[in-house]
Amino acid sequence: MTFYLAITGGIASGKTTADNYFKELGLPVIDSDEIAHNLLKRNTEVTKQICQLFGQSRILPSGDVNRKELGRLVFNDSEKLKLLNQITHPAIFAEIKRKKAAIKSGICVVDIPLLFESKQQKYYDASLLIYVPEQVQLERLMRRDNLDREHAMAKIKSQMSTNMKLKLATYSVANTGTIEVLQDKLNKILQEVKEKEDAMSKLS
Repeated sequence: MTFYLAITGGIASGKTTADNYFKELGLPVIDSDEIAHNLLKRNTEVTKQICQLFGQSRILPSGDVNRKELGRLVFNDSEKLKLLNQITHPAIFAEIKRKKAAIKSGICVVDIPLLFESKQQKYYDASLLIYVPEQVQLERLMRRDNLDREHAMAKIKSQMSTNMKLKLATYSVANTGTIEVLQDKLNKILQEVKEKEDAMSKLS
């Protein structure tokens, strides 16, 4: 019996740090961002559809999607973002489903940034929200992606608010301290998840 834990959170909130820690503990982690990046490589069906919808100018000479340019386009236009999601989400979720099926027991972590926006939480046994205050998120994003304030804020505002996500998440962690503090919080939640996983295994 497998316990599927979805991890989510706003951009630049620290999900990758949490993912890496779960990997260190030996847990399988399915990363939807990694899946999305692979789908934006040359000659995939997703790439072809993006080219048709947004134009050849969004494709690099290598054939890969110019993710930075495409991001600038869609994060300032909610309708274009919706169209992009309609192309990418079905392919991403299909690949997640395939990868989940390969995990036969224990706890499987699945990183889905848009978990609640895409209403995917119903496919998981529990959800974990990693979050930071908006100002911290903005500063991290500007520094990480070398963005100006306007573009960074557009990315943040394209996602569901933290307050809404807090109401939907099974567990939540404020990532406002050191890595060690985050890991301690994750350990406490993981212990609760293990207890639930054990109970599920006994019922199966």
